[in-house]
Amino acid sequence: HWHFLAYADYRILDITATNTILRGHKNGFCLEDIGCDENGLQPFYNCTNQGISKGCYDLYDETLACQWIDITDLPNQAGYTPNTAYVVEVNVNPQGFFPEITRTNNIVHVPFTVANTTMYDGPATLSPGGTGVVITAPNPAGGAGGAGAAAPAAPAAPAPPAAA
Repeated sequence: HWHFLAYADYRILDITATNTILRGHKNGFCLEDIGCDENGLQPFYNCTNQGISKGCYDLYDETLACQWIDITDLPNQAGYTPNTAYVVEVNVNPQGFFPEITRTNNIVHVPFTVANTTMYDGPATLSPGGTGVVITAPNPAGGAGGAGAAAPAAPAAPAPPAAA
């Protein structure tokens, strides 16, 4: 299957969502309907016949390369303190490569905090809340630690054009 850049851009922004602190991107691999959120819809696209149907989604695991932003150096950024609030921005189809009916729903902002500054190279837990996401990971000593990567809390994918 094909791989391509420019599927989505990730940015870590300050809490006002005006200043970029870190950047990342999502590589596209196999665009397919992993699941569908709308009642009665069944996945149609797969790796052989690629696409994402309206009401369906493609989901990438955080362990797959290029699906995250490395936040290892976040504590070295100006203004950082433990529990500083940030915003992760995901911009799908940023260069308009895929034809779409509208591009107005391609950007999502999700506030998050890094719960602790102890770095840990392992799986993190994303805990969605009413105002955002808290990223925590157990450290080897059994306490709480910080995470080495931030990932979007929800799948984001462009929809194919509607059938005429």
